[in-house]
Amino acid sequence: MMPVLLVRVGMFSIARDEIDFHHRRSTAAMGAQPFIDYYDHTHDRDFLRAWAYPFVREVARFYASYVRFDNATQAYEVPHACAQELCGQRQGGGHSPPQRSATIDLSYARWIFAKAAAWSSLLEVDVTERATWESIAPRLASYPVTTHPDCAASFPWGVPDNCSGWSEATNTDTNTPALIYANYMWPISNFAPIHPTGQVSLSSDQATLALARRTVWMLNNHSAWRPTNGLCLAWPSAARLTDKHDPYPFPPGVLLEHFEAALNSTMQPNFWPSMSGGGLEQVGTLAGTVRQRAKETISDEHNLLISGDIFVVYQNGLDSVQYWVPYYSDYVIVLAEMGEGLC
Repeated sequence: MMPVLLVRVGMFSIARDEIDFHHRRSTAAMGAQPFIDYYDHTHDRDFLRAWAYPFVREVARFYASYVRFDNATQAYEVPHACAQELCGQRQGGGHSPPQRSATIDLSYARWIFAKAAAWSSLLEVDVTERATWESIAPRLASYPVTTHPDCAASFPWGVPDNCSGWSEATNTDTNTPALIYANYMWPISNFAPIHPTGQVSLSSDQATLALARRTVWMLNNHSAWRPTNGLCLAWPSAARLTDKHDPYPFPPGVLLEHFEAALNSTMQPNFWPSMSGGGLEQVGTLAGTVRQRAKETISDEHNLLISGDIFVVYQNGLDSVQYWVPYYSDYVIVLAEMGEGLC
């Protein structure tokens, strides 16, 4: 279990008065992820009772106390929130309008409410609060959707009727979704329903899945699959949506090609991918990405298998193998012959 450092990101003024009142609300929910991941992988009931549930419960209590039911939308909205860590739209003109119901808040709130309710039932505690969480969660606002203004011209699959994707939030000054690429260099603002919250996955309905895939590909194309704040914000969501049996908008092999191109363009002599920021956030990205699709066949030409921390890409059957060792700065590709019993 790694220690968790919680910081009040976005909870301060950064010179623009209009930011003072609308800050990012999702930081504590992000801090809950290690607790959730640890328990989900260990089922350590003592850890759940002593550490994971108390933390997640507090985050659930915050969202339950903070959301407001909007009679106009007939949904619970997250008021006075912003999506990006400094409340700006860095690739959307740099302005910082007040926002509500950021996609990242809505997805984390759904995830946190579900976990808190399930764990309170498991531990047989907090019955009244559980009922509140279970009541709010299904009535949270929908993720804001917008259309990429240049999608048809910019992307290979683009036609006017399929250029829609998740916006990072609704701008309250205009009551319209923010530009889809407002923070494409910090894409977790848009991708949070996929990773880490898992609210949208391959098991989602086809319309939702298509919307999620378009969002992932549009924003990652903008950043060339190497956003400033790190591969960790871009790759895992793409990996979670990869399916060779439903290769929309591109087949899985193309995903690997984009990963390789991003590494080739950013790799330093010590095998560290430098993207002008987010140093800590690069740690373990490839391992995390691979684990999203561990033991999944993602195309007829490229098969994935996870063996410890080794990312194995089979090419041309089992005769030729590429090994990626995706851990810390060891982004190494080793070519080897596949030997019997190697994995």
